Amino acid sequence: MILLDTCVLLRILDGRYIPKIGFKVSAVTYGEGLRSGERAGETVGNKTLHAFLQGLDDDAVIPYTRAEAQIFARFAANITSPKRVADMMIAATALSTGLKLVTADRQMAALQSAIAEIPDLPPLMIEVVGV
Repeated sequence: MILLDTCVLLRILDGRYIPKIGFKVSAVTYGEGLRSGERAGETVGNKTLHAFLQGLDDDAVIPYTRAEAQIFARFAANITSPKRVADMMIAATALSTGLKLVTADRQMAALQSAIAEIPDLPPLMIEVVGV
């Protein structure tokens, strides 16, 4: 089982990525995808993503709970970019579940080193797929 980032879901829909094993998405990814389809002027791809997410079973969406928030707070305290908050929340979900995070966002991989510096946190397993 793997955890997919929002950008990878778009790659699934256009055929550029095919997961070889089962996948889940975080509640954060779910919200990002739904938001993209709700905004005026969005692309057909984003509207397709919105429909795809609406069709997922409830068990395919991992909730963002107190456990994820505590992990997030431990490593996000030293990262100052507000644009990365959703990414850090998704990374915290991967850490709390022990799932490998699959993303096409190379900046997401930079979180690995920030997380590695925090005692008692497991390493962030991440796979960056082609852009």
